[in-house]
Amino acid sequence: MKRGKVQKSSQPREAEVATERVQGVSIQLVKRTTQLIADRVEDALSGTGITPEQWRVLIHLYEHRGCTMSELATAASLTGPTLTRVVDQLTASALAYRNVDRMDRRRVLAYLSSRGHSLVRKLHPRVLEAEAEAVAVLSSTDARELNRILGRIAIASGVLDANGRTSGVSPK
Repeated sequence: MKRGKVQKSSQPREAEVATERVQGVSIQLVKRTTQLIADRVEDALSGTGITPEQWRVLIHLYEHRGCTMSELATAASLTGPTLTRVVDQLTASALAYRNVDRMDRRRVLAYLSSRGHSLVRKLHPRVLEAEAEAVAVLSSTDARELNRILGRIAIASGVLDANGRTSGVSPK
């Protein structure tokens, strides 16, 4: 499922034409770009036994110790049933585990195991490289600006809090 390298172009005419067609943001362009990046990450994970859905859960647990299932579902952009299946798979592989919340025994928190931490540390450089390749046509300044703009949209919509952390709002 390897895809060709992103070609640098002095005149990204197709992108210009696509964005000129509509006032504001081209949802189709955003969707296709998102899919390009997702495909690159999937390629980076191929052969590891980790799916992109599992990766999103693993990386969030790596960055946030002890998450409720609803927080994790929002952060990983997964439905409740899909998240349950993914966490079950990670638990069966000894990459994650669940514990009852000591402060509220009605809640169950998911954690990354030490084996899960090791796997994330091993795979994270691959995933970062895949993401970087997908946006290689951008200068470092443009890449930072893109992240700033996307972060601003996410914060304004409530998907991220003011510190850039996942909020409880589920993207629709």
